[in-house]
Amino acid sequence: MSQQFRIVNVTKRQFIDPASFGALPTLLSLAAAKLPATALMVLIANSLGQVRHYGRDDLKPTSAVPGSWAGDIIIMAGEYADLSCSGEDECRLEDASNINLYNRCVPFHEQITSEVPGSEQITDITPSIMAELMNDPQLDTDLRESISTSGSENAEEALAAACRIRLLGEHGISLPPE
Repeated sequence: MSQQFRIVNVTKRQFIDPASFGALPTLLSLAAAKLPATALMVLIANSLGQVRHYGRDDLKPTSAVPGSWAGDIIIMAGEYADLSCSGEDECRLEDASNINLYNRCVPFHEQITSEVPGSEQITDITPSIMAELMNDPQLDTDLRESISTSGSENAEEALAAACRIRLLGEHGISLPPE
């Protein structure tokens, strides 16, 4: 099977899981996948929320998630990466052990049962960025279609979590910062 990837923010110890968007998380498939790339662009944009007038193609952020990765160290972490692999060694977390970055990424629905020690885990913010993308009607439609055609239970769980985040936001309840 092809190597799978997750998009990791080493600086903030966060990640997004392309498979949760209904995308095949292999490198070449991700190059063609719209939703994970859009999520990454929204996370690394350095000026979201700084203007009062939004154009047709602007995303109006409703939380602190959009733009929160601007200027951070981001890596496409592969599941087969060797710790001495060029790039990953320089991006090792301070408490680096024999667990590569991909395997430190604990999906939101596995955080309680994960075998990765809490101090080594990288937090899944996929549902939070999905909730932001859902504010755009076209991206919401694309996201729901992609997940429904993928048949992935994990993607459906991420979508349900994103819907809960949006619902809480509509009622003025914000989640604690990641």
